[in-house]
Amino acid sequence: MAGNLNTCTSSYLGGSGSDEGNAIEIQSTKNIVIAGKLSSTPTTSNNYNFLSGTTGAILITDSTGRELLSVTKLGSVVDDMDIDRVDDTIYAVGDFGLVALSLDGSSVLWSKTNFANSNDGGGAVYSNGRRVAVGLDGTIVAVFNKQAYIYDKNGNQIGTTIALDTKSYLGGDMTRYVEDIAIDSQNKQIIVAGWSQVNGTFQSATLPFISYDLATFGSLKWQNYAWWGSASIDSSSTADTRSKRVSLGRDNKIYFTGKSDGGNNIF
Repeated sequence: MAGNLNTCTSSYLGGSGSDEGNAIEIQSTKNIVIAGKLSSTPTTSNNYNFLSGTTGAILITDSTGRELLSVTKLGSVVDDMDIDRVDDTIYAVGDFGLVALSLDGSSVLWSKTNFANSNDGGGAVYSNGRRVAVGLDGTIVAVFNKQAYIYDKNGNQIGTTIALDTKSYLGGDMTRYVEDIAIDSQNKQIIVAGWSQVNGTFQSATLPFISYDLATFGSLKWQNYAWWGSASIDSSSTADTRSKRVSLGRDNKIYFTGKSDGGNNIF
């Protein structure tokens, strides 16, 4: 498969400092949106700075990736980013909190900065613990340190904050981690990619589906993996596993990435 993919554009981003490419999306216009932490960014005629932007950056290029259309600075890092599938609004999370940007990155539509302090990161291994996802109807879910916040597209919170660090959601009797989040707005549920240290010798991936319908808000609708040590031993599936990423594709299918430490695992 890889041999059949032709490279049409190749370049580098950042500078001599620490750089991170944390998210990439494609708008309906086919413009490419890139988010991360960049120690240096090029200057364009469309440079914007919000929420005390320094090295956190969102870059928008044309569909070829060869023309830089805009640079938007946000805090010191953009940890994750997603776009609205209907109107191309950009949603980003980082040490600045959660922000909704116009499709060209030129203006802040709304922001939630009550998360923006040093305690908001954490609770994850494969990121800073800050993630965001947008549903097909424009509903947004953001995760900060194992807490899920759900908003409508105007920035109004739906329900209450969901504390994800519980045994019912993530299993395990020891440390639990939340690595990623997805949102299924058709069924009013969020999907969490997590894992737990079940006991002193076993780690297990988990994938809980949690309702945000106000009638059943916070209830566990379905769960996959989250095996207990005894069950894994009984089935000879004793290799440690972790969830890493989850996404709901534009085809409405769930895409999941996990990690295992051996072939005899729960996957």
